[in-house]
Amino acid sequence: MPPDDGLQGVPEPEELHARLNTGHALNWGDPVPSKQEIATEFGKEPTVKSLELLRQAADHHDEVTRALLESIGPGDMTHELEHRVKSPASLARKIAKYQHLPKPPLDDVLRFTVVTSTPNALVDSVRDTVNQLEQRGWKVRAAHQSYVDGSRYKGIHAHFEARDGATVEVQFHSLESIDVKMQTTELYHVGRDQRRSKAERRAAGAEATRLSAGMTQPAGLDEMTELGGVPVDVRRYGSRVRRTEGQAPATESEEAGRARDFTRQRMIDNDGRTR
Repeated sequence: MPPDDGLQGVPEPEELHARLNTGHALNWGDPVPSKQEIATEFGKEPTVKSLELLRQAADHHDEVTRALLESIGPGDMTHELEHRVKSPASLARKIAKYQHLPKPPLDDVLRFTVVTSTPNALVDSVRDTVNQLEQRGWKVRAAHQSYVDGSRYKGIHAHFEARDGATVEVQFHSLESIDVKMQTTELYHVGRDQRRSKAERRAAGAEATRLSAGMTQPAGLDEMTELGGVPVDVRRYGSRVRRTEGQAPATESEEAGRARDFTRQRMIDNDGRTR
């Protein structure tokens, strides 16, 4: 009998990868690290939780992927479908990093990006895709957009509960916003690299914000105040969210919520996903 290292009850990442890699390629690196290698780097508990979450996600993966692909419009496409399931190492890293939080942000284990042709087609693409997903039994649980002045990242996000109960994140972009995101990814990493000088980090952040500022504001975005019956929040990545003109002063509980939101924004990576 092998020694009990605390990992006996969870599958090897390679087993999960083989299960998820059918139909559409899945990129978890080559080679896929073992659970022992992940535990050595990030700890036993984050590794076990990571593999348990991925085992649960694998139960929903095929149906979720099929529903998503069938719901996007004929002129739309997915982006980086090979990253639709978070890798065990990445998920364990995230769990270890945020395990001090009462509710760690683990809502993007299954995640997709839908891209439409032009910024002015984006809102219609979002509404049409959401409508198709709702017809398949999905429910929107949260949504936000970040097309605001000063945001270094701009996109539209929706979090769903699929028909079978799975949690799924879908990002919506135009070809323009995907291009800007790819340009700003390296700048984002420079901006958070503590080995760089403060001047370098500030310059990288300023350049990312400049590139995002040049993006086209999607037609109809201001009127898209709800999706699937839930409000569309407005977020600014890289700075605090300003109060809307005319909005009443926040209550103490609202200020506390904003403080929590701001803390969470500091965790969010260049694609709007927490890492």
